[in-house]
Amino acid sequence: MYTIEMLPAALGDCLWIEYGDRNNPSRILIDGGTVGTIDCITSKIHAVAAREKRCRFELVVVTHIDADHIEGIIKLLGQPSLPVDIEEIWFNGNDHLPKPDERDEEQFLGGKQGDFLSALIRKRGLPWNTYAWNGGPVYVPPRSRGKLPKCTLPGGMELTLLSPTYKELLRLSQKWEDELTKAGLVGWEDEEILEALLASRKLAPEEEFLGEEDEGFLGDEVINVEKLVDAKKKEDASPANGSSIAFVGSFNGKQCLFAGDAYSPVLKQGVERLLEETNAMRLKLDAFKVPHHGSRGNIHDDLLATLNCHTYLISTDGTRFKHPDVEAIARLVGGKWRPNPKNDQPIQLHFNYRTLFNGKWDDEALCRDWNYTVVFPKEKGQNDDLDHGLMVSIEP
Repeated sequence: MYTIEMLPAALGDCLWIEYGDRNNPSRILIDGGTVGTIDCITSKIHAVAAREKRCRFELVVVTHIDADHIEGIIKLLGQPSLPVDIEEIWFNGNDHLPKPDERDEEQFLGGKQGDFLSALIRKRGLPWNTYAWNGGPVYVPPRSRGKLPKCTLPGGMELTLLSPTYKELLRLSQKWEDELTKAGLVGWEDEEILEALLASRKLAPEEEFLGEEDEGFLGDEVINVEKLVDAKKKEDASPANGSSIAFVGSFNGKQCLFAGDAYSPVLKQGVERLLEETNAMRLKLDAFKVPHHGSRGNIHDDLLATLNCHTYLISTDGTRFKHPDVEAIARLVGGKWRPNPKNDQPIQLHFNYRTLFNGKWDDEALCRDWNYTVVFPKEKGQNDDLDHGLMVSIEP
């Protein structure tokens, strides 16, 4: 088995991955969504613990420091009473970044919420960036240093890193220093940071345990896929998004690209390196968790052209930024990478919420003309507690 559950994380990401033996699966958690996502995470942890005594994660990945990815993890680590074991955590904290004034990658040896999480990781004594990084930064070194970084988890999942590179980490370092200065946390020790965290009512741990512009909206305009595909390309410029940890997770011949909020050009560069290493023309994927919740600034034709993929996962409830953007979805179903949609394998779009912004793609004529299907969470039933969140199986 290999399943990916997009938990209801509001505008953010929280991916619960299980693979291997269905009766005793290995687990990975990628991001924790916004602060409210903790209720769903803890509910699932308790359900697993009821069967297995403890819920064990081989790996927890915090892709980057944006609130809609990190808040739920801060809350999770702030609840030591939970029956959960974390074998490894990947997260690039402030100590893993280049110096803000550094300009030479050869010298590179290795926000406020980011420092909160770093302090919690140290407080819990969790293995941090150890599997393939020996405690250093999780990043893609230049070609001159060899192949893309890879590691195999104890359960057999192979992870191949595609993002970030040194350039993106340097940009984040410069932004992080600015944010820490504004927050008055520069030079603080862990205990002082945890005290500040306790003062945050939203993110505070249990008492006993010490960025982007509006993306726009199509409104009621009829969707014209050809016009949207030809729209002027926009590129994400957020330093936090660019620092996203993104990787291909391969198990038993099945592959998914988990993209965080990574930049499209960085993903493309990583995929091209992987293709060179494997002597392939296009990267065969069984699923692609698209970057930045379906933002038009992170999904481009030249990236899609490097992939052989027909199943796309989009995690967002559309609040604040009104994702997914219509241009991004148009590129998935009708981009130049797909010259003959009607003769191609059908595209599947999986959403973990049904919203005003993605519901318009559930249109019979559009689905027929562009040869795609949409999958939403089941409608809320009389005895159901949740009507959001979606599980996708790429190996039954």
